[in-house]
Amino acid sequence: MAARPKDSYHHGDLRAALLAALGDILREDGVSDISFREVARRAGVSHAAPAHHFKTRTGLLTAYAALGFEALGRAMEEEAAGVLDPRHRLAAVGRGYVSFAARHDAQFLLMFRAGDVDPRDPAFMAANARAHAVLREVVMACAEQGHLDKERARDLAVAAWSLVHGLAALWIFGAFDWRTREPSEVDALAARVTDLFVEGVLGAPVRKAPRKRAPRRA
Repeated sequence: MAARPKDSYHHGDLRAALLAALGDILREDGVSDISFREVARRAGVSHAAPAHHFKTRTGLLTAYAALGFEALGRAMEEEAAGVLDPRHRLAAVGRGYVSFAARHDAQFLLMFRAGDVDPRDPAFMAANARAHAVLREVVMACAEQGHLDKERARDLAVAAWSLVHGLAALWIFGAFDWRTREPSEVDALAARVTDLFVEGVLGAPVRKAPRKRAPRRA
């Protein structure tokens, strides 16, 4: 992608422009090629410009990872919107998790790279906590409606998270023999796997309602 013209941003837009440029590099070249100089070049600003918003390379990467957790939380909430049975809502949250990872794989991997992001950064911690709260709240709803003992709620949350995170990682790293690499393929698998999970672990009735089709990567 060509660099944008220099000095084309107002100060208030600079942070967003730098993060967008970072996303371009991350998708094309991976995290090892991220530098202030290259991000500034892609954004079309001076080499010193990133320091106005981010003190270090880690700070820049952490900010982008925080945006990822915010988007992940929204993806899970949107997939689960309108689903009344908390067991099926848990499956929907899982589908949203995998769908986000499949369409934003580079950002998703960065979100969990402890060596490249600062897990103690306040904005990162807040975004991470909000995303995890989506899962935690639906698990607690399952417990409150008598679908599992409350003392086992944390174990269920860990099991559900492990399932969908593992499925997402397997897809990202090419572990499955897919006909194509379209995210819709893993969407369909995620729907079957999460339904199987809530049917087997929580006794959810088999869901026959048509599933929403996730949007394609922009």
